[in-house]
Amino acid sequence: MLLLRSYGVIPHAIILDTNVLIDLLSPDKYTDEQFYTLISGSNFFGDILIPRQVLDEWNYIKDNTTEIHHNNIGKNATEIMKLIKKFPNQLGKNETEEVISNLQKMARRSYEYTYGTRKKQIDKFIADFVTIIDTRSNKLDSIVVDLAIKSFEPFFANEHGNPKNEATDALIFFGIVNFMEKNRKDYNKVVFVSFNKNEFAERGNPTKLHTNLAEYFNSLDIHFTNHLKSAYEFLELSPEEYSLGGQIAKANKDRENFLSDDYFIVCPKEGCNNEVHINLDTILVGKEYYFVCRKCQSTWSTGETLYDQLY
Repeated sequence: MLLLRSYGVIPHAIILDTNVLIDLLSPDKYTDEQFYTLISGSNFFGDILIPRQVLDEWNYIKDNTTEIHHNNIGKNATEIMKLIKKFPNQLGKNETEEVISNLQKMARRSYEYTYGTRKKQIDKFIADFVTIIDTRSNKLDSIVVDLAIKSFEPFFANEHGNPKNEATDALIFFGIVNFMEKNRKDYNKVVFVSFNKNEFAERGNPTKLHTNLAEYFNSLDIHFTNHLKSAYEFLELSPEEYSLGGQIAKANKDRENFLSDDYFIVCPKEGCNNEVHINLDTILVGKEYYFVCRKCQSTWSTGETLYDQLY
């Protein structure tokens, strides 16, 4: 972003809702090309902006999200094992159970070292590059309270006799409006990405902003969409396969080849027993490399130094 501005280029801006960040941790929601285009975006097309409320929700939900996916892998394997036990004879049972066990192990590794790694990359990206939009102030609180009193849709309404209160989404939306009222001139195109079809989108059309909200975004020339792919198209970025994100994804396409037992050791901390990847779970401390356990965060020396890489 600073690089673009230093060359006199006005950057674009992508604003993210919580569900987009969470979907990045879910298989088949976003491709590697789309993911790496996002986190490399501040280097070549502009700023990534996240409302403070979104950041708080991300920090609260992210670990539970990856845990749910790991648990689902285990549940699927358990269900298959139950079926195997119903085989009419013993022949092939042991071999099949071993195959299922190995498949479960590889599925866990594949998820952890794709989407679990994405979680770590998103955290680092947010800390280093993302602009955080404030969502709490006397002004914003007053706006939201006033809208609640007026039963303003889509955030506040009475649906089928049940009062609806989505104050956090209202804070996200009007936090964006408040920020852009002060900073819109600093950006070329601006797009807000959210799949929250119940709170931001028009009923029955998740790609269109709710009528009551459209006037706010229209006045600031902010585009709304429900997927990163359409956001990239709006910004007229290079096709994903030819973008910087596409090149990074291509470089990572063979990562599944490095998930065999040969690439893992067991965390030495008593009671942990978590798998640690000998290449991907390392950090450089000074001139020495250390293993880092993703589960308990223990560190220990690999026995290698920076100089070992040079000579």
